[in-house]
Amino acid sequence: MKSTFKDILKEAQDTWMDFEGVVAVAQGKKDQKDCIDVYIAINSKNIKKQIPKEFKDIPVVFRESGGPFVPQR
Repeated sequence: MKSTFKDILKEAQDTWMDFEGVVAVAQGKKDQKDCIDVYIAINSKNIKKQIPKEFKDIPVVFRESGGPFVPQR
């Protein structure tokens, strides 16, 4: 059975959200096709080495979040 984009995105979220500096993993668009957006708080080459440029035939795009984020109370 072929995985859906939603299944692949969930797998990416479950794995990459644990990486230090990753603040979000979400559905995005690149050249008007689905991609996986990885929002990072810092532009770290270490994060980019751990996450592939393509995951299960879906492009991965790194975006700087402008963080770090601080929770509001």
